[in-house]
Amino acid sequence: MTVIGIVTIGPAAPADFGITMAGAAVGQQLGLLKGKRRKKSMEDVFPLAACRTVYVEASPQGGSIRSIFGLPVPERGTGLQNYASQAVDPATNGSLDWRSSAEQLPGGTPFMDCPSDPAKSALLLANSGPTTISKLALGRDLAIVDFGEPYYGSPALECLQYASYVLVITTGSRPVLARAASHTNSLLQDKMQPGKLAFVIRGDAVNPKPDGSSLQQILPAPISLIVPYDPKAAIGSVRKDKTRESSTAVRAIRTYTTKLMESNSSIGGVEWSQPTPR
Repeated sequence: MTVIGIVTIGPAAPADFGITMAGAAVGQQLGLLKGKRRKKSMEDVFPLAACRTVYVEASPQGGSIRSIFGLPVPERGTGLQNYASQAVDPATNGSLDWRSSAEQLPGGTPFMDCPSDPAKSALLLANSGPTTISKLALGRDLAIVDFGEPYYGSPALECLQYASYVLVITTGSRPVLARAASHTNSLLQDKMQPGKLAFVIRGDAVNPKPDGSSLQQILPAPISLIVPYDPKAAIGSVRKDKTRESSTAVRAIRTYTTKLMESNSSIGGVEWSQPTPR
């Protein structure tokens, strides 16, 4: 499985980026990003058993996807809790199927979430995070994993070594970029192989269209994507509604994801390929 990790520095709302990216990957696999109208929902035409992409919340700050979509809390633990309990079983090998632990969002994108309680989520990652992500990396599918905001001692940091790539989502604010550069140098670089990390810059109300060439000088890794500011791209835009089609920011993320998958292209100049199991 190709694992794309997402970390966030500053007020960049990682969930809408990751969910939009995962939804674009699912849509691309279905051939549904060509503007064709469809009568059936994605759940009808792409059952979970056939899905090749999953969005994963693995944030020590706690999961938010259920509150975003108004989904009930499962009685027997979240998707990531259930998957982790299987992943740490010594009898489980690389064939562990994430689908047995996943649910689908409105629109059909599969997801596995961590507990909403930050203490429980951090404990889950501390106890089984690296094993869980390493098992995901051994599969054949695509996992887009939200690791939250990095901090010293974060249990998510030890999971990054199993990601094929890590995207750092941040805004174009100079103070935030300075913090992003510092965190990347001190927290992220030593967890990743050289060339496996890139930045995604999101415009904001103050700087709607950041200048990538000037910002690149501040950052210790390539800028892979600049997302223009669009108020419609608030976190609610990941819902199944018209804003998903009309938002320029959402379209930029979808186009970026689709090109990566269609062209077997690159993230920040890195070859888009399957990871080598470690």
